[in-house]
Amino acid sequence: MSGEKQQSAAVKRELQLLFPSVVQICDLPDHSRLDAELMAEVSAVRNELPNTKPQSWACDVYTTIGRADALFHRPGFARFLRIAQENVETFANDLKMDVAQHPPRIHECWINAYASHQSQEIHLHRNSVFSGIYYLQVPSGAGATLFYSPSADVMLEPRATQGSPLNAKVTGFAPQPGRMLLFRSHLRHSVMPGKMDGDRITIAFNAVM
Repeated sequence: MSGEKQQSAAVKRELQLLFPSVVQICDLPDHSRLDAELMAEVSAVRNELPNTKPQSWACDVYTTIGRADALFHRPGFARFLRIAQENVETFANDLKMDVAQHPPRIHECWINAYASHQSQEIHLHRNSVFSGIYYLQVPSGAGATLFYSPSADVMLEPRATQGSPLNAKVTGFAPQPGRMLLFRSHLRHSVMPGKMDGDRITIAFNAVM
């Protein structure tokens, strides 16, 4: 009996995390000037371009996603696109992707403006490698961005005794001005509704390699 106890005590166990879903969080320093440039362009775009919200979207939000190349030609977005491109390259390098032979390239970029109580349903970005979100204007009470585990819908889920990073199926990020999130485009995400004065404005983009 004592031998069995000694054998049990000697068992070595460890938990390994396989196939992680990685999100890169970039807090841009001294972003006030950049944000002022972007807000001026966003205001001009909203005056010039109608809402191009796809019919498949259930949410009610102003977006230019139907004209995803429109921002590339506006001088006020040039500095932002350079910064976003640099962060995409850093992310790809951190993931040990072959950026020398296949450099990443941002191929579409658009504005999303959420009024109070507006949201975005769960979605992903097909035909891209990386996706990004930049929080430009974040009024108090703005809704969080939620990310969903790729395994959330593929197996029976037993009840957990408590929440843990090891069993979480949804993780939220509170929006912060000057923050950029980068992630693989297959990672599903959504936007929670907020109760706020003013619009929650983001610039979203996709990149290929």
